[in-house]
Amino acid sequence: MVDVVEYAGISKKIAQLKPLCVIKG
Repeated sequence: MVDVVEYAGISKKIAQLKPLCVIKG
């Protein structure tokens, strides 16, 4: 199972990566 804290950390990483993907897009 994925820990809640770990999931929150992954969500933050994804949120940070999305803008980069849009810029590179």
